[in-house]
Amino acid sequence: MDYDAITIDTNILRHNGYKFSSGILAQLRQFKNAGSKLILSRVVVDEVRRHLTEEIVEVRQRHNDALGNLNRKNAISEGASTAIHDLIKAEASPQEIVDSVLGDFIESTGGILIDASLVDSNKILDLYFGIEPPFEKKADKKHEFPDAIALMSLEKWAEDNDKRILAVSDDGGWIEYAKKSDRIDIEKDLAVALETLLIDDEEAVRALVQKALKRIEDDHGSPDYILIEQKLKDDVQEIDAYGEACSSFALAEPGDLEAKYKSFSFWNFSDEYDFHILKHEADEVVIQIAITVNAEISCDFDLSAWDGIDREYVGITTTTSTIEEEFEASLLITFSTNIREGGCEVIHAELTDTPNSFDFGEVEPDHSFYE
Repeated sequence: MDYDAITIDTNILRHNGYKFSSGILAQLRQFKNAGSKLILSRVVVDEVRRHLTEEIVEVRQRHNDALGNLNRKNAISEGASTAIHDLIKAEASPQEIVDSVLGDFIESTGGILIDASLVDSNKILDLYFGIEPPFEKKADKKHEFPDAIALMSLEKWAEDNDKRILAVSDDGGWIEYAKKSDRIDIEKDLAVALETLLIDDEEAVRALVQKALKRIEDDHGSPDYILIEQKLKDDVQEIDAYGEACSSFALAEPGDLEAKYKSFSFWNFSDEYDFHILKHEADEVVIQIAITVNAEISCDFDLSAWDGIDREYVGITTTTSTIEEEFEASLLITFSTNIREGGCEVIHAELTDTPNSFDFGEVEPDHSFYE
């Protein structure tokens, strides 16, 4: 089925870490010059604005708390502490930062904002009291008013402009609403949605990419494999995750997690690689493929014990735990292509959809603690 526009729910943007300039969200830039357009409900944009602002405020507060803790323990000079505090204070406000991020995203994608004023409030109330999607039969269904406004404004825009919309969401209310809509269909996976909208000559492109992936997997000395592996080494080091563990001692928040890449493999089934085509232009193809990554993961854990006299937990030691972990992730690969001549070379790769935590099992002080 042909679609004139794509729209994205807040939960999909959140799942992708609001990383508008990298990963799969960066692929939305192609809609600026495409026949299909990216449309965004102002409700969704405002929800994202609120979430991002709250996150920045929280991170800055944690930073201030950490500086205060260092000061109390004389672990940092007063001058250095003041300098760091002043540097952050001189930065733009959280609201200004978020406005800039969202403004750049909307401009780079050619995003069209759909205003809530298109919605008939009486129709929303009919859905609410009739318990029709996106409202559900539960006590807190009033929290679904933003979804109702977003969906009804999108549908009204589609009706007024004789358009069909592919909405990307895994929210139950959105899914049920789309079942009754003549203008909106739902896809839970953003990669599948992009592939649905943007692919021409799919068979030829798929055949070309299949051959390239086979060549990469078979020849670890090829320039394509070396480029991918080097990018994976860099990206694995930058994984944003935390360590989980248990101990007979009290555990404080874990310290920095370090990851070191060891190897990777593509997922394939019956000698066929399972991938989604996210972007296809005359000389460039971007795909998303599932991979398995093997890495060495290390994390520092601060162990404490209860002091019955002072009636507080006292730090006793820091122990480093290291595990070898195999985890699933996604790899975005950009190919420079020439379909007529069969050319297909890797020019960029990016690791996405990595775990947000790793389980280190039980951690205890190392042997030197007992010596």
